[in-house]
Amino acid sequence: MNQLLSSCASLGECLTAIPDVIWSGMLGSLITVLGVTVTNFGLSRRHREQLRHTADENALKREHDVSEAALNRRMQLRREVYIPAVEAVFSALSQVGAMVDPTVQTAEINRKFSQAVATIGKVNAVAGAHTVSVVGSLMNCMAAMHSELSQVRIAIDQHHSQYLANGDAVTRAVDDQGRWIETQTSMLFEGPPDPAKWQFVCGQIDFKSRQIEHWTQLRDEKFIELLGAQLVGLKAMAAWHTRFNDASIDASIALRTELALQDDDLNELRIAMKKNSEAAQATLLEIIARLEQSSGQR
Repeated sequence: MNQLLSSCASLGECLTAIPDVIWSGMLGSLITVLGVTVTNFGLSRRHREQLRHTADENALKREHDVSEAALNRRMQLRREVYIPAVEAVFSALSQVGAMVDPTVQTAEINRKFSQAVATIGKVNAVAGAHTVSVVGSLMNCMAAMHSELSQVRIAIDQHHSQYLANGDAVTRAVDDQGRWIETQTSMLFEGPPDPAKWQFVCGQIDFKSRQIEHWTQLRDEKFIELLGAQLVGLKAMAAWHTRFNDASIDASIALRTELALQDDDLNELRIAMKKNSEAAQATLLEIIARLEQSSGQR
């Protein structure tokens, strides 16, 4: 115990012996070290906060970039799908109208109509629920109208085929009559014709005249029947016109809404499209009236 007290006393004497200048230096160094430690701690905390803030900003930027890229891709898909779909609606209507034109092949009409329907159907892959609904209504209307006119087309094709066949018969009879007339003319130039041959040639010319008259009458009758079948088709189109155009207008408005075109006044657009529809309906009815007048059907 005495030894411990002696050691403490010796240590106190040593500390007492240290000059004040050294104590001041040591105290200053200690304060400096504490200041640097506190400063480093503050800098580290600020650095960690800055890193965390930067990480949050980068995360938000990545999220925004991903969202923007998804939006751009969605809008690009819509442009790639919607614009051809609008064109396909008019193409389908054109093919339905061609159903009453016998000069257009039925197979070609059905091929183009099927292509148009497939193009419109792609809308279901990217559109919203409302657009899918109105486009579905349009496609149902198109299918029903095409089905009804396909039945009318059968009669049109039959009448047209018979009309062409009768027309070919008229052409053949006219050609044959022309050859017999040439023979008759040659007999006159060769001198007095043999009475028997002359009578035979005259009989052939008369026979061909009767054939021409017969086939011409059948051709004209079949032409009237063809006009009647076309009138049935046009009247069917007129009956479907309002429903089809209302459905196409609803679909067009829905598609343009999803395309989000700038400065797009949808109300004005609907009014303009409705006016065009009414004008087309009036033109169709005028065509029907002219055909009825020319065919004698009222």
